[in-house]
Order: sequence, then C-alpha cells, then structure tokens
Amino acid sequence: MHSINVLRLPHLALIEVLKCWNPFELFTFAQCSEKAARVIPLAGTKNFYLSCHSYAFIAINQYVFNIAKIRQHRGYQRRNIDCAVETKQYQNWCTSFWKNEWTGFRKICLYLSDLFQCPVARYCHTNDVTMSQFFQFAQEIVRKRNEIKILSFDFSKYGRKFSNGTYNACLRTLSRLNVTEELHVVFRSVDFMNPINLAVVPKCVHLRYAPWFTRKHLLSFENCTLVRLHETKLTNKDIDEFVNLWRLGGFSELQAMEVSSENLRHDVSIGGIKKLRDCSNRIRRIKTITGYTFHVPEGVVIQRNDGKKADMRLGPCFSHFFTFIAHSEEDILEPVS
Repeated sequence: MHSINVLRLPHLALIEVLKCWNPFELFTFAQCSEKAARVIPLAGTKNFYLSCHSYAFIAINQYVFNIAKIRQHRGYQRRNIDCAVETKQYQNWCTSFWKNEWTGFRKICLYLSDLFQCPVARYCHTNDVTMSQFFQFAQEIVRKRNEIKILSFDFSKYGRKFSNGTYNACLRTLSRLNVTEELHVVFRSVDFMNPINLAVVPKCVHLRYAPWFTRKHLLSFENCTLVRLHETKLTNKDIDEFVNLWRLGGFSELQAMEVSSENLRHDVSIGGIKKLRDCSNRIRRIKTITGYTFHVPEGVVIQRNDGKKADMRLGPCFSHFFTFIAHSEEDILEPVS
C-alpha cells in the first residue's frame, strides 16, 4: 500500500480527508507536528460537542477521552500534552494516563478545546471534585469563553461546612458564566443564602435548596421551558400570580414546572381555584423533557386566552408541592388506579 503525505494535498482534498476522520483520528494526527495540529479545524471541528463529567471523562460527540492514574500501559507518549495515551477505537474510548488525574483532566480538556476550536458545552460537577477545583476550572472556562450550554454542580456533601465566602465565590462564578441551555445547582441547608443572579436565564433551571428565591426571581424565568425549584419559601400568592400571568399569555415557552415550599397550603386558593386536585379527572398526565419526567395525577385543568391548556396539582397527598404541565401531543395519559 502506498503512503501519501496528507499535508501536501491540495486544500480542498485535505479538507475532505480530514472530514472523514473521527475525533480520535484527528487527535492522533495532530500529534505528528504543529502544522498537523493547525489544519485540524478544517474538518469542521468547531461544531463538535465537548462535554465533561467531573474529571472522569471528556466526551466529544460519541467519542470518550477517559482520564486515568498512570500505570503500566501499552499506550503511546503524546508530547504535546505530556501524557501517555491508549486508544481503543472499537469501543469509542481513549484513555490518557496522568500522575494527577485532576491536572490531566484540565490539561486535556483545554487542549482538545483549543485543538478543535470548540468550546466546552457541558460540565457536570460531582462531589468527588473539591470546590477549589471547580472554581479553578470554571475560571478557565470563563477566560476562554464566558458561555456554556449546560452547567451542573453539586455541593451538597459540604452541608453547613460551606462557608459564606465560598458561597459568594460560587455566586461570582455563576454571574460571569452565561449558561444558555440548562443549569443545575444543588446545595444543602446553610445559615446564609444570598440570591443567585444570572446574567442569562437558561432554558431549563434546576435549583435545590433555594430559600432566597422570590416571586421576582420566578417572573424573570418567563422564557424558560422547564423550572424545578426545591425547598423555596414561595407562597400560594406567588404561585397565584404565576398562574394568572400564564392565563394571560405569559410563560409561553414553559412546558413543566415544579415547586416545593413549606409555605404552600392546599387549603388556600390559587388562580381562583380552591382545591388544586380534581378527583373526577382520573387521568395521570406524564411529560418527559430534557430527560426529566413529570407526573400530574388528578390535575386541575386550566386554560388561557389562546386556548392552550395545562394541568396543575397541589393537594394533601402532594403537600407543599406544586406541579404544572402544559398540554402537548407528546404527553402520555394513564388512568389513575
């Protein structure tokens, strides 16, 4: 078989060759020389979807770059990023080996982002990453580009050890990052809670433990498609205003919302309705959106001026928990047993 010098191909031919290669093959080719690395974006890599999960792995489209502790291996040394790499393309899996996994995660993630000229689109933080590591990586994302599609972080393991200064540092990081698609924030009960001020309200918002959340914050979520608020201080009056605005055409993009609050009472009317449970409606409406499933059994049906309908529920069996689902053809309807 004859070999060819890829870099000597005519420009259009080079583009077509690069487009045929998957992220692993492009990554491997980029290690040949600086010139090889510079031509990688010709493959249209700026449209790649770069997703990070803690520091365990980085996914580009369906191809996974795994991070592992250095050990005896059969991989090849990659001098551009100072690590050894073992590729198993039949499994869409590539492992890089590092003395320090967190350092390796940051280095290879930022290297891939630069190589492919694609931003970090999704970062999921879990409890195995410390707060200082999270802030370090978040600041590196901000320096490269202050926008990310999906951001998820969970600080629940710290509980009351979560200091005021650390919490405020978290707020500053969020205020600098424009999260456009989906935001997950998980805290546990602490003695202080200042509001989270978002520069851009994403389409989907999940907040766990948000006693600071007020009606004003809720109204700022008018363009969201999904809202999940747990452990808030919202009242029936706050939900009542939401329902009245929805009936008038507000929250037109909202598909589902759930709110938990000890201040919600099933014996106080919402939207002019005294009891938010219709025992004659023996139907359970089920909606799945962005991987989350919402259930409203025996919901009260409300309708707004343009004819659109929704189910909502708040009752003794769902004490302190309000659920709202806008009707759509994709909803699943099941009888309530």
